[in-house]
Amino acid sequence: MDITLPPSTVDALEAGRRAFQDGHYADALHHFGQVTAADPDSAWGWHGRGDALQLMGSHAAARDAYDRAAALQPTEPLHAAGAARARRALRENANDG
Repeated sequence: MDITLPPSTVDALEAGRRAFQDGHYADALHHFGQVTAADPDSAWGWHGRGDALQLMGSHAAARDAYDRAAALQPTEPLHAAGAARARRALRENANDG
């Protein structure tokens, strides 16, 4: 099934990717949030949120975002891999305390 996103959603997704690549994770999170607000079924919007949250240290929220992406697009292994990384970070942080 091919889903066509509105141009503004595509623009926000691309802006999020650029901000993320530039290391501007809060900006990336904002853009990916625009995507998921406009299209709650955007697996890549949720995945982008997970990536930004993960690198900002919000591992539980990242896990939830990746899980949402995986539920929307279960055949994409990157979503499950992101969720696994977030879960590992949560376990490691729990062991540090």
